[in-house]
Amino acid sequence: MAEVFRGLYRTIAWTYVTNGTMAFQVPEADYRAFGYEPHYDNLPWKENMTQLKVTKNASSIEYGRQGQDQVQDGHD
Repeated sequence: MAEVFRGLYRTIAWTYVTNGTMAFQVPEADYRAFGYEPHYDNLPWKENMTQLKVTKNASSIEYGRQGQDQVQDGHD
């Protein structure tokens, strides 16, 4: 059984879709016509996806440092 294609993000007039095995760009009009999920208007912008990854990585590093500081403070 084929996996369902889902939208990952959008750019001006294009979307990026994947089924977990393959991925490709689809024009916005076709994305809407084929009824892909999530709805086009709910897809994040590509620029926001990049910022999210950077923020997520920075948050992980920040939490890691806080955890190390707490352990070091507990042993002083």
